[in-house]
Amino acid sequence: LIMAAVGAVIYVIIPLVAGAQFFSHIPRLAVWGATSGLIIYEILYQTREWINLKTIALYFAGFLIISDWLFTPVLFIFEPEYFQWSWLIPSFDRMVDIFFPIYGYRWSYIFATGLTTAVGYYRVTRDTPSSVSSSAGGGGISSYGSAEMDFSRSQTTRYLLGSVLLNASFRTQIMNLVKQERNAFAPELGIDLAKLARISFLMDVREKKYHICYFIIAIVAFLSPSSIPLLVLVTAVINFYKQYGERYEFIPYIKKKDYYPDYLENILRRKYLSDKLPRNLPNESQNLIIYKGFFPFVGAGIPIGGWTLSIDVNKPREEILQPRKVKPFNLKDLYVAIVEAINKLQFDGLIVKDFLFVDGKEIRDERWLLPSIFLPPIDKVDQAIVDEYVICNDKFVRHYKWIQIYDWSNEIVISFFLRFSRQGSYLFVEINRCVLTPLKDEHREVDRLIPSKWNLISLGLKSLVVGPFSAITGAWAAIDRIFAEIVDLGDLFFADAKQLEKERGMEKNKKFNYGAKSSLRTQVSSSPTHYFQVLDQAMYLKVIERQIIEGLNNFLKAHNIDTSDIREQENTILNSGVIMEGGKVDAKSVAVGTGSQASVDKVSA
Repeated sequence: LIMAAVGAVIYVIIPLVAGAQFFSHIPRLAVWGATSGLIIYEILYQTREWINLKTIALYFAGFLIISDWLFTPVLFIFEPEYFQWSWLIPSFDRMVDIFFPIYGYRWSYIFATGLTTAVGYYRVTRDTPSSVSSSAGGGGISSYGSAEMDFSRSQTTRYLLGSVLLNASFRTQIMNLVKQERNAFAPELGIDLAKLARISFLMDVREKKYHICYFIIAIVAFLSPSSIPLLVLVTAVINFYKQYGERYEFIPYIKKKDYYPDYLENILRRKYLSDKLPRNLPNESQNLIIYKGFFPFVGAGIPIGGWTLSIDVNKPREEILQPRKVKPFNLKDLYVAIVEAINKLQFDGLIVKDFLFVDGKEIRDERWLLPSIFLPPIDKVDQAIVDEYVICNDKFVRHYKWIQIYDWSNEIVISFFLRFSRQGSYLFVEINRCVLTPLKDEHREVDRLIPSKWNLISLGLKSLVVGPFSAITGAWAAIDRIFAEIVDLGDLFFADAKQLEKERGMEKNKKFNYGAKSSLRTQVSSSPTHYFQVLDQAMYLKVIERQIIEGLNNFLKAHNIDTSDIREQENTILNSGVIMEGGKVDAKSVAVGTGSQASVDKVSA
């Protein structure tokens, strides 16, 4: 209602100020202004999700017909001498006349449209509350050195949200990741991918609106070259307003001591409703990884070696007094004993999960993993299925106990992949280690943005230079979006044929790999930023592995099994070192097998 009133007033006043004499046309202009105000409000606020570039042409066409029938009775009442029944039949000339009722004052109506849009945008954006309640996602992140299992509130998610708000290419990277149609997702350790994706799509809607503004400016500059100097100033103002919103309106909600991610998302949802919010996201309770390529542990970070051990479980302990008889055991009991031993360490950021790993190119005919060859594989199976693969030595599906340790506000994640298997009379023990390192420095920009008057002045001066170039790139981006939407609109008419073509292609491609190649968290990682992070990593490696060996030794002793092989190789295993230099992680001195020797490498940075 406010926008309708604003539009009616502006569309009447602006032509009057321009010198037009058309008092008898005031009712009809008021109708046009009110309707325009409502349309502008709908476009800006998007209270109906179906308003987008696909349907905007139909929306305006419907408006033209409706507005024609709206002002016709008004004209019949107030200006009967000009009324003609033939006006009820829409025509192209009539539509043009609707947009520009008084010939010679068309620029005044273009200005009125721009002014109404500006008022509407201010009306939409000014309803951001100045205070934040504690129920809106409570402020602050996890404390230094601890792990926060609510990943939406982790340090890494906060930093990446800053990149989402400030970096359009990073938003595109996230959107492309979640829009994949057939590949599996890798687990995202320490971050809330769902929140990052939702905010990325909402910010993309915001970006689209600015692209449309730049496109309109480009058209005006083409039609009226004399207005280019004024348009340069307009682009500077638009660029300043865009950057100001990102840096001074949104960023304050993701500061370290005032971190409100849920509230930020609610603000963006109120302003920029989108019908393209992601629906295909990883399952939070994921326990199945479909991988692509050689390395199965996608999402865990950089591999830093591991070790294997074989133990003859039919060999009884040698006792001085009397021989002991070996007690039988199953692998489930062994896993339980090892997990209990690890939990005794009482690490704050410790998580232990069961995971199954399957090669993505081997699942095409496995309907329990891939219900349809045209859809992504599942990422969660029942615990009963997991338990089945714990005790069987399957070549196709591998079970691992995934031990995760989160530290440094989830910026460091140490992973151990533990697997036991029986091969005849031998117990085979396998450990693989990975480390997920801190974020790249480019994703820490949010903490370097300090609001100040000088920064505001600098932003204004920068906008004068950057604004015109942003308008050019934005106009091209708008054209690209328009063509993409036209193609999508065309696909609506040929949807069945397109889908049939895709399905035929998938049926022919027997070697398609459904696996995940990498994760977002892995792609944004760099080398450790603190010397102590390297030392803490070494500490976790030593302590966890010692606890695993100790737990294994105690379990086998309790079952009267000889553990001399474990003791012989314990020093070799525990002396294996990790060197991290320049972002590269190498495993050193990894010895495998009885009698192997390893030199001791010191952890260096």
